[in-house]
Amino acid sequence: MVELKCKMCGGNLKIIDKNSYATCEYCGSTMTLPNLNDDRIVNLFNRANQYRLQNEFDKAMATYENILAEDNSNAEAHWGVILAKYGIEYVEDPNTHNRVPTCHRVQYESILSDLDYKEAIKNAQDNKAKTLYEKEATQIAEIQKNILAVARNEKPYDIFICYKETDNNGQRTKDSVFAQDIYNQLVQAKYNVFFSRITLEDKLGTEYEPYIFSALNSAKVMLVIGTTKENFEAVWVKNEWSRFLELLRKEKNRVLIPCYRDMDAYNLPQELSLFQAQDMNKIGFMQDLIRGISKIIEQTPKEQNSNVITINDVNKRQLKFENLLINARKAVDDKNWENVEKYYNLLQDEFPKNIIIEATFFSNIAKIMCDGSNSNIEELYKSFDTIQKYYDISSENKEEILKKISDFLFKMAFPKGDLSLISYKVRFYNAIVIFNEKLEQLSATHNETYINDLISKHKQVMKTIELKNEKMKKYTEIKNEKIQKYYEEEKEQKRINLEKEIEQRRINLENKRKKIKKLAKTIWGIWLFILTVVIIRARVKGYTSDSIQTDLAVIFVFGILPYLIISGFFKLLNLKNNNK
Repeated sequence: MVELKCKMCGGNLKIIDKNSYATCEYCGSTMTLPNLNDDRIVNLFNRANQYRLQNEFDKAMATYENILAEDNSNAEAHWGVILAKYGIEYVEDPNTHNRVPTCHRVQYESILSDLDYKEAIKNAQDNKAKTLYEKEATQIAEIQKNILAVARNEKPYDIFICYKETDNNGQRTKDSVFAQDIYNQLVQAKYNVFFSRITLEDKLGTEYEPYIFSALNSAKVMLVIGTTKENFEAVWVKNEWSRFLELLRKEKNRVLIPCYRDMDAYNLPQELSLFQAQDMNKIGFMQDLIRGISKIIEQTPKEQNSNVITINDVNKRQLKFENLLINARKAVDDKNWENVEKYYNLLQDEFPKNIIIEATFFSNIAKIMCDGSNSNIEELYKSFDTIQKYYDISSENKEEILKKISDFLFKMAFPKGDLSLISYKVRFYNAIVIFNEKLEQLSATHNETYINDLISKHKQVMKTIELKNEKMKKYTEIKNEKIQKYYEEEKEQKRINLEKEIEQRRINLENKRKKIKKLAKTIWGIWLFILTVVIIRARVKGYTSDSIQTDLAVIFVFGILPYLIISGFFKLLNLKNNNK
């Protein structure tokens, strides 16, 4: 059975059967529990919890929503959405050593009126779980209230600069240096700029969230500064720009500008790749940036409305991408391979970074299916290299795409959907084998749970096929042995029958020869008798030769000699038959 992890510290929970709550033996916190009957759901809760503990609140929320997509009455999943939405992290109180919530994503809406909170209360397993939800929500609501009270007293900002301050060794990043240069230029241009290194330097020892919340909600422009893909996607950097994106969707007069340096714009996160990015290496970058910001901030309300066009252009581009992707996937489902190739080629041309793994794979599949031959099968195998090559660069949902590829290959390899029939298409089964090898290579550098799950699934199928092939091989060998034995027995029987037939023919010939010989002897005897009678009568009547020698010669020539000739003939005939 899978162990559930603590929501507060990540340790293993000691669970008493049938309880709706448990106490962590590491941090001593008492918390509500989900239904523990399904190991897969427990794994999803653990994954979401791990994301939240790492402050990756967007990923955590997406995982909780996946659980709710299967069961919208799951109270613990609704509560998980709340924790991710409000950016709740549990920290240890230095005085009591208890875990208390802190809020990294405060909202204007009270947690007590949130729909997910109401669903969690409504679907709580029992009164104890309901009480725990209410107690914790009250704590978070109080924290939220205090943060909003501080935020209301903050001055509004024109610009929010989002960047990564320190690297993994605690040293200042290049991003921070470049961001400060931009900050200084914007301040000289008389703009109110939120730059955490300077803006928060007199706030040490206090919670930063009220000031970040106030700045995010008042700024019209966000500059996201970065020199590497990893820095753009750093947890707290992404936390800030993803929150601003949510505000941008509600208030169209806001603008987000990614600013990059010493990297390719191709490596920007997918969410930011839809905006017009600025290259900080470009000559005149700073002048162009300030001029563009001045048009946004210093325009009249009417001009601000005209700025919606820029945001709408982004939305139109996103809509175009989504429509092409829908058409491409529908073509795959319909097995309309010409349209599959058409739409995925369009996606590769216009949105290469957003869809490279999926588009490369399915466009190669389409070529194979359109040709109706194996001429492009090697290209399909090569397309798996794209996964490893672009895994870190592509902004696709890799988990969704790799599962989609796996499911498609299984459908193509086993069209009847039943492994017991052992009727599969070898070229696509081979593709599964090669795909699995690439996943194993990927797993060595990216220890993702879903990759390991796919590898296990593939290995189980390959093992099944291997066993069935072994059985089929043995069956074929036995069948061939029986066939061989049958032919050998049949050959032996034919040989025996032939010998019997030859023997029978020999006996028949022998019998025939004996009959002829007997008949010849009879005829010869009669002839000899007649000849003797004729000689005697001739002798009696006086019509014979003068001597006995002549009579004997006549008897020899006409009686004995024919007998010798006939006997010799039959001996030769007998010898010839024996040789046959």
